[in-house]
Amino acid sequence: MYIFRCFQIVFIFFLIHFVSNVVFSDTVQSLLQGLEYRKNIIQTGIIGYSYFHYDADNIDFLLQKTFKRDDLSLVSDYVLTLSGNNWSESDRNGVVRYLRDDKYKYTFLDTGLNDDDSISHSLEIQPADYTFEEHAKLHPDFRVVQGGTVPWAGLLEYFIRRQHEVRHETGVTIATGQNIEKCEQLELTIPQENYSVLSTAGNLIANSPYMKVRIYILPDKGYVIRRLEYMTADGKFWGHRFESTDFREISAGIWLPMNYKIIFDQDTGQGKNKYKVWEYSVKNVSRINEPILGKDFDLRVPQGTTVYDETGRGGSLTKFTAGVDITLENIDNLVQDAVKLKESQIRKPVAAVTNYDFIFRVVFFGLGCFSLVIAYWLASRKKVADENEQ
Repeated sequence: MYIFRCFQIVFIFFLIHFVSNVVFSDTVQSLLQGLEYRKNIIQTGIIGYSYFHYDADNIDFLLQKTFKRDDLSLVSDYVLTLSGNNWSESDRNGVVRYLRDDKYKYTFLDTGLNDDDSISHSLEIQPADYTFEEHAKLHPDFRVVQGGTVPWAGLLEYFIRRQHEVRHETGVTIATGQNIEKCEQLELTIPQENYSVLSTAGNLIANSPYMKVRIYILPDKGYVIRRLEYMTADGKFWGHRFESTDFREISAGIWLPMNYKIIFDQDTGQGKNKYKVWEYSVKNVSRINEPILGKDFDLRVPQGTTVYDETGRGGSLTKFTAGVDITLENIDNLVQDAVKLKESQIRKPVAAVTNYDFIFRVVFFGLGCFSLVIAYWLASRKKVADENEQ
């Protein structure tokens, strides 16, 4: 009887252990599935926001609601219109600065002042070879769309592949001022040889043998990420942090942070409390997952803009000054006209050299003939004069 009782206790212990592991695994898996779903939940939309960058001396002070950034840190106000891998971004004056359609990517820039104090412009046309995610990595001002998500696709894929190694903790609190939020926390240790999944933070943490990545999730807000941070092996500093706050339900079940900060260590993890901050403050959101019409992806560029076509249509870089206002409807024709003009200018010098050479030869031959006639005439006169003297 005693032995049977011990067997029951051992059996119950292993059953509880097995069930707890199953529940744990299901919880980690469901959270990762929620993050994967969340990553692609916004397919189309129009987002108006401001982008700032500045320095901070203390990360805890920075996260207090009383913290006020210097207005001089404002980079610009933008309106981003997004539809999959097609996008346009316009400035506060409604001027489209970046645009990508199915064929090309356009960048419209102010390049300086002319003698009459008017602004000179340039338009760069390149192949549409980047996805939106790849473009956002190269241009920090586009990263507003990363708010509340795992910023790098490779990092999320790494978590999913290694989910059996992920540690889960529930009820983890984050305090910002008087506001306290309870989150589900996932943590994964990443060895140095896999730092590529951490993307741009890799150069900050090269001396650490491993990194811990912690993700704080709010399942009740559509699995939006409250915070994601990189922690070095010594546990004494945060190498990189992505902070999302002020969530709003912008569409049924879709929560978006109205404030998003990317905070990273300026001193490569030396613990000197020097941080760089990229901050995104969302002003308005509309048309989420609604059809975005072609007219929403328009381009208006003034006459006199210098155009640099890098698409290879002209065999190499084609540069010209637009004689008319540019739109998406006429830009292809303008580029083709510039390519034809460039080709004709390449041919013209050859023809000109041939024509001038021919004329030179004719003139030279004529002068030679004229010289011979004069020489013959002079010789004839001299002969006649000699005969008269005799």
